Amino acid sequence: MIQPAKQVLENTTATATDSSIPTVSLTLIHHASCSKSQCLYQYLMDQKIPFTLRDYLSSPLTQTELMELINRLKTTGTDPRAIIRLTDGQLSEWISHHQATQKNREEILIQLLTIQPELLQRPILLTEKAAIIGRPFDKARAFLSQIMLNDC
Repeated sequence: MIQPAKQVLENTTATATDSSIPTVSLTLIHHASCSKSQCLYQYLMDQKIPFTLRDYLSSPLTQTELMELINRLKTTGTDPRAIIRLTDGQLSEWISHHQATQKNREEILIQLLTIQPELLQRPILLTEKAAIIGRPFDKARAFLSQIMLNDC
């Protein structure tokens, strides 16, 4: 299970009794200096959607958590390579350099993110079952709407 950072910040402005609030646990994987992360953070606050905040640089994801994240991204149709902040050419070069096969590409992505967590794409919203990269912002908003409708 992807754990919140040791120092968890929670949006306590919304309560579980609000009828518009999803009953699922929501985590925002975030970096405060990223404008896209800031935008999504502010949206969640403004909408009073409860969430747990995890700054992935001060509390990097473990290899197990990264594998879980990849699996949850797959449930929303997201290519695992999308979690890396590299151009396709740079990523292809890095994977070729490490002689990756289709079978072990995810393992190499996880190794790369373990060594260089700053390469993780952001922001990321995740629930117990699914995850989405919040770029563009409309993808995050659609994901949140789906959560409220389906409790995914």
